[in-house]
Amino acid sequence: MTSKCISRSALLISALVACSGNRSTPTSGDTPTLILYNADVRTMDGARPSATALAVAGDTIIAVGDDATIRALARSKTRQVDLAGKTVTPGLIDAHCHLYGLGLDLENISVRQLDSEQATVAKLAADAKSRPATEWVLGRGWDQNRWPGQQFPPKASLDAAFGDRPVLLRRIDGHAVWVSSKVLALANITKDSQDPAGGKILRDAGGEPTGVLIDNATELVEQVIPTVTPAQRERRIKTAATAAIAAGITGVHDMGIDDATADVYRKLAGSNELPLRVYAYLSGDPGKLDRVRVAPSPAVGWFQMRGVKFFADGALGSR
Repeated sequence: MTSKCISRSALLISALVACSGNRSTPTSGDTPTLILYNADVRTMDGARPSATALAVAGDTIIAVGDDATIRALARSKTRQVDLAGKTVTPGLIDAHCHLYGLGLDLENISVRQLDSEQATVAKLAADAKSRPATEWVLGRGWDQNRWPGQQFPPKASLDAAFGDRPVLLRRIDGHAVWVSSKVLALANITKDSQDPAGGKILRDAGGEPTGVLIDNATELVEQVIPTVTPAQRERRIKTAATAAIAAGITGVHDMGIDDATADVYRKLAGSNELPLRVYAYLSGDPGKLDRVRVAPSPAVGWFQMRGVKFFADGALGSR
């Protein structure tokens, strides 16, 4: 992209350029509700790759061309915006993201880019004060590679700050969790617990779990997190979608969701409450291959299940 700043509103509106076609004159009866002019419009049309103005009627781009031609279409109620040379492009598509995970993350406490275990616990404790005391403390973003010594953190620091309150922090890459003793107890993880296939329970010199679990071992504690309701899933999807659209993203591939989340996506799409296109991939479970042999349901509105995602290995940062 050029050094010109991108107009967020223009970027979102122009998401329909590719599917509404490029024409210099609108069809009969079209009245522009919005005109963007003095812009650098990238049409993605090889025959006419650029323009300086476009006209929108409702949610459809009805004309693309030069300033004079497009502005001549304006009526008394048409809003006209001078973009002063800013760039307008079709909406962006994120080909590998976790939209539902973003919604969850936005509700969780972020501890990204903190430079020590102590700073991480302090941030967590401060933010947790505004959350209901009966709820788990959930967060994400720690990275021991940023800390002095680059060692995985122990449960003791969480226990000291939160006592008997369950605390679960996902590592920045999502392939490890750091939990308090209360969570280990709820999951019945003890010195005698065996590492699950594809996962590892980190232990101290005496064999006691340290509170860090890697890859498939994270499922041991995730399964004791209180059940998420459909209303919570819906709220998280809407929150994440709003954030995505604000960044100019109008389509995503949500890589790895469960059936419960897919059901909520379908509900939102069926009621026209899903504001961006979602191609989703089901989280594959090698122990439940019968599930992935079942063909996905047909597309609903802007939601479609397109495939299955399996993990063949872990991530370097959690090792």
